[in-house]
Amino acid sequence: MNRLKEEDIKEMIQHLADKFKYTSTLLNNLLSWARSQLDGYSVEPTSFNIYNQVDENINVLSHQANEKNITIINETPEDTSVYADKNMINLVILNLLSNAIKFTRNNGEIKINATARDSEVKLCFEDNGIGIPPDKLEVLFEQSNFYTTDGTNDEKGTGLGLMLCSDFVAKNNGKIWAESEEGKGSTFCITLPIDK
Repeated sequence: MNRLKEEDIKEMIQHLADKFKYTSTLLNNLLSWARSQLDGYSVEPTSFNIYNQVDENINVLSHQANEKNITIINETPEDTSVYADKNMINLVILNLLSNAIKFTRNNGEIKINATARDSEVKLCFEDNGIGIPPDKLEVLFEQSNFYTTDGTNDEKGTGLGLMLCSDFVAKNNGKIWAESEEGKGSTFCITLPIDK
């Protein structure tokens, strides 16, 4: 450390921090997915407030958003509740929000909103980022597909996050899909039951 200039040390620390974030996300996703595949593992649904979960994850990822000067707007009604496995859905929210930050350019914007209809809640993450090519959009949620690409600031990904999201949402009797236009952004949505 004594042989390096202060600027070099700062640059190295930033690279280490980026690698740590990537490794931490990968490990978290791997452990969660592996746990869900164990024999005897069961989904444990409860009724919980989805607004609070979104808000918590915005706080968790605020540093990443601030680094790119991205504004995140939580338009989810504060009284919105769903009936699902809270830990699983928390990880889905974390992954979808993290992806939105990853693929949104500096000074961009992400909106999260929810609407209740009939017996389900639709939760959407809308960004004005780089979008997804049509051929990739078609196979995005296929279990055998580990599609990944670098983010707008060269953030790395593994492709495991979306597979995990798809699996966890399905286990909670919900659906997941995406709409996107290259150069204009993407919207990822999930549905979850309101109650039993």
